[in-house]
Amino acid sequence: MDITVRAFGGLGLLLSLARLCAQSSGPELKVEVHTYNYSGVSADVLTRAEQAAGRIYRRVGVEMEWRHCARTAEELALNETCELPGTATRLTLRLLSNAMAQKFHRDSNVCGLALVREDGGFGEEAYVFADRARELALDEELQSVILGHFIAHELGHLLLNDTGHPALSGIMHVPWQKQELQQAKQGGLLFLPWQSEKIRAQVIARGLAVGQPSAQTTTWEQLNASGSELHSKGHYADAERAFRGALEKAEEAADPRRIARSLNDLAVVLRARGDFAHAEEMYRLAVSIWEALPEPANLAAGLGNLASLYSEEAQYDRAEPLSRRALEIQLQISGPGDPNVASQLDTLGDIQFGLGHYADAESTLRKALAVQERALSPNDRQLTDTLIGLGSVCSALARFREAERFYRRAISIRKTALGDQHPDTARALNQLALLYFLERQYGKAEQLWTVVIHSLDAALGPEHPEISAVLNNLGAAYLNESRFSEAETQLRRALSICEKSLGPDHHCAAASLGHLAVIRRKEHQYGEAESLFRRALGIDEKALGRERAEVFTILSNLGVTYYFDGRYQDAEPIFLRALKIGEQSLGPAHPDVVNTLADYSALLRKLNRKGEARKIEVRVRDLRAASARDNPASLEVDWRDLRRPAH
Repeated sequence: MDITVRAFGGLGLLLSLARLCAQSSGPELKVEVHTYNYSGVSADVLTRAEQAAGRIYRRVGVEMEWRHCARTAEELALNETCELPGTATRLTLRLLSNAMAQKFHRDSNVCGLALVREDGGFGEEAYVFADRARELALDEELQSVILGHFIAHELGHLLLNDTGHPALSGIMHVPWQKQELQQAKQGGLLFLPWQSEKIRAQVIARGLAVGQPSAQTTTWEQLNASGSELHSKGHYADAERAFRGALEKAEEAADPRRIARSLNDLAVVLRARGDFAHAEEMYRLAVSIWEALPEPANLAAGLGNLASLYSEEAQYDRAEPLSRRALEIQLQISGPGDPNVASQLDTLGDIQFGLGHYADAESTLRKALAVQERALSPNDRQLTDTLIGLGSVCSALARFREAERFYRRAISIRKTALGDQHPDTARALNQLALLYFLERQYGKAEQLWTVVIHSLDAALGPEHPEISAVLNNLGAAYLNESRFSEAETQLRRALSICEKSLGPDHHCAAASLGHLAVIRRKEHQYGEAESLFRRALGIDEKALGRERAEVFTILSNLGVTYYFDGRYQDAEPIFLRALKIGEQSLGPAHPDVVNTLADYSALLRKLNRKGEARKIEVRVRDLRAASARDNPASLEVDWRDLRRPAH
């Protein structure tokens, strides 16, 4: 049996791209709502309804301040606040009984109405037919939830400056059926991302119209909102300038809450631009401020962001305790069903995946997805990180069909929400390309990676570490098509970018060095190949740990190098160590582990231990047959493979 000549890279030497949707800190934009209760709703139900509506707007980034207003002269003597006239940032909400609602001649399924100005001005008054919430509810708790969503919906018309219902999902979608009511009960009936952006912009414009808050505060809000919008569109350089301006304004005002918010937001965009050192500094400063205030919700978000950054840098021993603390804080704040809990679970799952704990990672990410699917709409962008994480776990475990389903769902959501050219869409496409590579569909992988490089280059610049990762992957595809010159060009560029941006001891350097080693081996330059493999091995053992799947990949290929060089005695301990690590980290049925087992059987034949070799060969055939049954998609052949020269 001959040694297996196979793709190098597999699980360990191909690179995923970062998950960059760091959590934002709490809202700063505010709207005052004066509530007149002309219905039979109790004060307790109304208060809880306002809390439910407030949570919805807090997800948008707007804080609602509620004022219960007098309806009689006696009540007015106790509360004069509502005598102030309505303004662009002071809205009037009137809760009406069914008898009063009938005067508006609306259908029975209508929950209220908002007086949106047709002249382009700012609407200030909304009505909610409160009795209809009671009719839909089975108890007071559900009544307050439904009423809160009615309130958020009608105020949404004012803040969107639109009476229509164009959305196909979310809180502004009508009519509400059983599915929407269930989402409301679970806290998942929310504004869509584009609606949230429009509401924030409207609140800023309303503040400017009335001269509130102060000019300095408004400038901070404008800069912050502008930075958030630019970041969401992938315009990172412009977003950084906006966030730096916001930080400067916050520091001039000596406002610790806004300083922390600006530091966190600036760290997010610095990380996106590949400036990890300064991103870490900003995150740590923000966390220290939130620790001192204290602000537990923002602290949880900041700790999660810092943990995610450390995970991306493969500093898992620093990342995991921060992630677990962030999750614990978030659970104490919101309980287990909140989407912010899912975000923290995402981060923990990424860390577990990075540590090679695939079963733990899958369990964690499935918990996150379950929370999101109960609380969010099916096309919410927050689902995509979890879907990609699950796709990565399934891919690592050679469950390719499952992986592709997860990836395609994530890509579809991101394309719809962000467009084809957004860097987050490119990151999802990179994962699908990795899957095609593992299935040896190199032509498909190359096409996707070319698209990914174009998108990331436009958004991040040619020297960003994510460009390095994709170049490494593209070089691996060329390598496996025996296009050695093209492969080396891409890999050398990838290595240069990696060493400049992340340092010479980062895993991305080991990945490119490993692929370059394969080129030297195919050129029969075994000494140079060994040197490059050992350099890569030293980097990964130090950066990731000695028992990782990435280490297994390098050892397997080092063993193959010794085999081709005729160094059979040197190859055996390398193969045995590789198999021990691979079976523990990936499982004995993983295709890469099976390939290494086949290589070891070929080595045993060279060592005249044919009885041992035959037993292993039977095991290899059985494992490959089982894999073929479980993953028929992996048997697809790229037409370009038919033209590859035999080795």
